[in-house]
Amino acid sequence: MLPLVAVLLTARLTQPVPQRPPDKDSLRDVIDLTYEPARDQAKLQKPASWCAPLRPADPLLKDARKGALDGLYLLGIVGGSLYPVSPRIVRVIRDEKTCETAARRYDTVKFGGGSTSLEDHPAIHAVIVIAVGDAYLVEDATERGVYWVVAGFDHEWHELGSYGAGA
Repeated sequence: MLPLVAVLLTARLTQPVPQRPPDKDSLRDVIDLTYEPARDQAKLQKPASWCAPLRPADPLLKDARKGALDGLYLLGIVGGSLYPVSPRIVRVIRDEKTCETAARRYDTVKFGGGSTSLEDHPAIHAVIVIAVGDAYLVEDATERGVYWVVAGFDHEWHELGSYGAGA
């Protein structure tokens, strides 16, 4: 005859282990809810036009022109090779294909850092694109408020840097 402890232990081991309901805040759930451009960008709502109209007294155009007119280096965003810019090389881009590329790259810079939830980022935004020589300044067309970002890219759309507020 088995001792009472062995009988109880055997009975306990043969019963199914109760399953815990999934934890809503598990690491996997958090990762799945975080916006990841490479995975999620194709699912976002797209703008009717990729090129946003300039805002009144557009601050991005002003940034580009100020750098050009003052002969300053373009806000330090042109990689390690800073150069002074001429007013003649500052132009607003209205080509939809270029604006789409700019919007997708900008979205990655502004929202791809792992701190944006997919729920809070349902759409990719139209952007303002200013060419300064062979580099681009890109910003969404929202008003500059507490949080805004301008991203700089070279002619092959490699990120050169960014500046802004609230980041």
